[in-house]
Amino acid sequence: MALPMLAVLAVAACGPARTAAHPSPTPVAAVQPTASPTPTATPTPTANAGCAATYTITNQWQSGFQAQVTVTNTGTAAIGGWTVTFTFANGQGVTQSWNATVTQSGAGVSAQNASWNGSPNPGGLTAFGFIANWTGTNAAPSPACATR
Repeated sequence: MALPMLAVLAVAACGPARTAAHPSPTPVAAVQPTASPTPTATPTPTANAGCAATYTITNQWQSGFQAQVTVTNTGTAAIGGWTVTFTFANGQGVTQSWNATVTQSGAGVSAQNASWNGSPNPGGLTAFGFIANWTGTNAAPSPACATR
């Protein structure tokens, strides 16, 4: 008697019996998705915008000096503005400037173009200057230039 009981449990566990009125579903083959190619962005050609800055001490006297920074457009299109930054190593301090808005915080100096000299053509250059004080050593910094 134990076997018929197992058979009943097995049928109950598998669900109701199928009849002609309720046929078993026909198995459908599993559809395997095909990998679609990943879209690749086509780069849009853009003009190369860049600049370089050169720092030159043009005059020096006891406790003071004058410097000029030349900004060159190294790109293939006119630039929309530039910012030059550098860090003094020996405590120098800017006291006045021309052809740029120059600010100093501690040893860090930042200069932004004036309205009339911010867009040199490719290969073109512009310059700004300043007067600063110094004591001891007046090492020239290495300026960095960025376009805006």
